[in-house]
Amino acid sequence: MEPMRACLNMGTKSISSSFAIEQGVIGFLFINYVQKKCLSTVQFPQTAAIPASKLPSYERRLELLSCFYRNTVGTIFPLVKQEVEQDSEVSIPFTHTPKETYICGPDYKAYAIDDKPYQLFVLFASNVPQYAIRSLSQKQMSNLKKEKMFSTDKKGS
Repeated sequence: MEPMRACLNMGTKSISSSFAIEQGVIGFLFINYVQKKCLSTVQFPQTAAIPASKLPSYERRLELLSCFYRNTVGTIFPLVKQEVEQDSEVSIPFTHTPKETYICGPDYKAYAIDDKPYQLFVLFASNVPQYAIRSLSQKQMSNLKKEKMFSTDKKGS
């Protein structure tokens, strides 16, 4: 829960206009656990591809992204070791560790990728086809990993 709080406390920050946002993305939370950095936004420039009347409000997008994160980490994705207390035991109801998950609602779709040390939670407009959200999320993950603030070389740190 700490990464989500940290991103919310940062307030709204504009993302560089050169940064590639995949079509239909209306919000995301990207976490780098090694560098203890995160990037999150639910505020993008309006595009003609998605009419404003079809989008959830800013507050609703923030709530959807927050709920999706809280319901995924610790239940579907294992907690990152830094977040787990030494004496606590986390029981995950799977015999394997899921790497991706999604959920669809009446006014949104959401997809999450757990690619240690990164996690990405993406919120999509409801008009994005369900079959496309995985590939769009993977492209967004790739774009975010290339972003200067998350690079692992000494220049980007």
